[in-house]
Amino acid sequence: KSSLVLTAGLPHSANSGPAYERKKQRAKDSRVKLNDSIERLSIAISLAGSQSQQRASSLPSGTDSHLIGVMKECAEISDSAKKWDRPEFVGTAATLIQVLNGQCEALMRELTRLQTNGIMRVDATTLPLAISKEQNVKR
Repeated sequence: KSSLVLTAGLPHSANSGPAYERKKQRAKDSRVKLNDSIERLSIAISLAGSQSQQRASSLPSGTDSHLIGVMKECAEISDSAKKWDRPEFVGTAATLIQVLNGQCEALMRELTRLQTNGIMRVDATTLPLAISKEQNVKR
């Protein structure tokens, strides 16, 4: 009876057998999925930063400075992202999402300004044309 009590408390059955092997395989599969997701997130962060930088540099001179600042901030956040520091990387991704949302809001304000100033009717297909016409008006 005492030998049953001693052997029943050992973790032998918890760390061996088919259940343990399934648990190890699930953990391995989860690590692979996490690594793939972090790689995709890294690419998305880099793309968001480079596109924001391109947008900021191509805006006309009369563009709201806040909009340009938000775009540059997005590029700076993207440049600071280090995927090897996972907790910080996830925090950077969250910050980038917030800044991208701010960038969208600033772009919407700029569209409203263009429409209000009568530059032209602006929609997604005419925005580049509206910006170039506004540059010509200011010259």
